[in-house]
Order: sequence, then structure tokens, then C-alpha cells
Amino acid sequence: MSKSLKIIRGVLVLIAIGLVFFVIIQDFVPSGQIVGVKDFKHKSYFISDFYPAVRVWRTECSDQKCYQTIVGEPVYFFVSVPRAFKTAQVKIIYQNIGQPEISLGVVHLRETGAVDLKILDKHSVNEMDLINSSWQEKTIIFESLPSQNNKIEFVISAPEIDYYRGQIKISHLEVKLNKEPWHWYDFWPRFKNYLNRILS
Repeated sequence: MSKSLKIIRGVLVLIAIGLVFFVIIQDFVPSGQIVGVKDFKHKSYFISDFYPAVRVWRTECSDQKCYQTIVGEPVYFFVSVPRAFKTAQVKIIYQNIGQPEISLGVVHLRETGAVDLKILDKHSVNEMDLINSSWQEKTIIFESLPSQNNKIEFVISAPEIDYYRGQIKISHLEVKLNKEPWHWYDFWPRFKNYLNRILS
């Protein structure tokens, strides 16, 4: 075998090993944290599009900001996850146009309506003129997470959006998922569990 062929074979072997290592690391998440961002300028492979599509307008861009407008409720999105996580920290940048109440939640079981909803914005009917219609940034933390088919489903709810003919513009979503990080002393037991899980 010529020297050049040996070099090519060596490079291909290193690439293959690197790819396997990369996939394992992505599935392990040894740091205990994974972060996904959706800025509506580029497609996110971690955070899905909003659905159902009939309740959301197409992406618009202005002043170097891209966003989607929610005109019906509820609207869902899901996060693709390689494994189970304990907590989620969701940062959302939004514009509230005429909505007395907006909530963000994580869906535990949609068939039974089991949803952990947390308030983003809430005003009484008498406070409608106090609603801040400028872009706002909020962060919500969820302490309990389900995981079905490697997905975590979230919901954006505005119960009176039809009555007030309001809108919610979303320009940024950031989801930070956390679990217990790996340590050197428990690497081998966790690695065996991982192999059992993917081979079963």
C-alpha cells in the first residue's frame, strides 16, 4: 500500500472516530446542559416551528429583527432532546399587542390538559391601557419536564386573543435544558446505561 493511501485511510479513520465521538457526546450531554436558540432568521433544528400554522402569520422582518405573529391560541412548539432533562429555562422576547394575559407553559399530557402554565403578562380589564406594547424579554423556569418521543412540548396561551383581536409577536426563543452533569467517578456506570438504552 502506498504512503498516500495510508494517509488517506488514516484521515478517514480519524474522521469516523470523531463523528462517533461527536454523536456520543451529543447524546450524553456530559456537561449537563444543552441550549437551543430560535431567532426566526434561520431554521432551528432544536426548536420547532409554531403550530398549528393557521394561528401564526408568516415570518416578517423589520429593523433588523425577524418575528412571527400569533393571532390565535393556543400555539405550540417543541424542543427535540437526545435524553431526559430535569429543568428548562426559557427566554422569550415578545411584543404584547392588546392582550390582558399571556402564558407560557410546558405540556405534560395534552389529552388530559395537564399543562404547567406560567404567566408572562397579566393585566385586568381596567389596566388594558397600561399594557407595554414594546419588545420585552422574560425568562421562565420549569422545574418538572416530561419527555415523550424525545420531545418536550411547550405552549403559548392567550385566552382572550380572539375577543380583543390582539396579537403576540415573538422574535426570539432560547431554551436551556439542564440535568445533572457527569463526573469522572460515575462515567462508567452511566456509559453502560447508555449502551443498554441504545441497544435495547
